[in-house]
Amino acid sequence: MNQICTTRLCSLTASIVISPNLTLGDIMKRLRTLKTLITLGVVSLLLATQTNANASDSIENLFDNYMLKYNTYIQSGEFNKGLHLYRDDVMLVTNNGAQTVLKATEMDQRVIVFLDNLKQQGVARVQWESQNITRLDTNLAVVKNVAIRFASDNSVVNRVGATYLIQNGPNGWKIAAFSVHTPEHG
Repeated sequence: MNQICTTRLCSLTASIVISPNLTLGDIMKRLRTLKTLITLGVVSLLLATQTNANASDSIENLFDNYMLKYNTYIQSGEFNKGLHLYRDDVMLVTNNGAQTVLKATEMDQRVIVFLDNLKQQGVARVQWESQNITRLDTNLAVVKNVAIRFASDNSVVNRVGATYLIQNGPNGWKIAAFSVHTPEHG
């Protein structure tokens, strides 16, 4: 929508022609109109930039909370059930072609088992190595991340990639579907 508004403003601006037949008063009116149109264009661009920045910040916040939830459990054994990462129904897509739709509460149970398994492998903390957010629409984005898993001595246990389809709704950005994969594709 902001592109359309900006394009319309450009068209209106281009239609303002100053010719030698105009009086000084006519030229001043057209210049004021031009100034107003330019101001409106700049305001539209600033608002569009701010909206996109806020959405990116909200998406980044979702994945910051993701790491907070994982690391809190790995380090203290406390699983923050109040920190919701997933939509009510979330789809897990595996490399072997299986797809499973789980309720968010079921997903949390699986995450606990998964994190217990990571702890048994010697993982002491996890952090994002990279995040790549691609907005598909106003309320839809794909996020490709690579996570590094560290041992207590800060050596790298392994790296893993994951791709998430996320949706923005009444409760903010949430994970709707995801797949874990090799880090080279993150």
